[in-house]
Amino acid sequence: MAPLAEALGAADGGNELVKELMQYQKVVIQDLDELSSEAEVLEAIATATEGTAGEAKVVTTIAANRGQKWMVVSLPTKAASIAHASGKLRVGYVNCRVRQWEERGRGRCPRCLVAGHASEDCKGPNRRDCCRACGATGHFEAGCGASEKDKATFRAQLTLDRSPTAGNPSQQ
Repeated sequence: MAPLAEALGAADGGNELVKELMQYQKVVIQDLDELSSEAEVLEAIATATEGTAGEAKVVTTIAANRGQKWMVVSLPTKAASIAHASGKLRVGYVNCRVRQWEERGRGRCPRCLVAGHASEDCKGPNRRDCCRACGATGHFEAGCGASEKDKATFRAQLTLDRSPTAGNPSQQ
């Protein structure tokens, strides 16, 4: 335990819990069945992230088509990146997709496939003719036969491209 936490605990008589400051990120769990509960989703996330989910909480539930629903979950950044990199999450008997939550109005750029800017402001590579799942040319996502490892590598590259220093060599 950190010295500051020990000092605060001693001053308070041990009645309060001292937490560390953490950054959180939102992910959306898609394709849940209508009977999936928040507890099941949080348990699946804890299992998939090997206990790094910590203070995960469900932010909102969104009704989708055909009796399915989505849940937006707030996670510590490390747990969110683990969940997002895997791409899938087993909740009950259903394999659900895991996506990074994108706030409205700041979707994915159709040119470089990175979230957070529009094609007019894009300085990234032109990926219009490549597969949105694996990044290869010659096919599209519907016909993608790439391995899960290749798809995860491409998703990780898109996440790296989104970082603030990615487009500015003076900050690297």
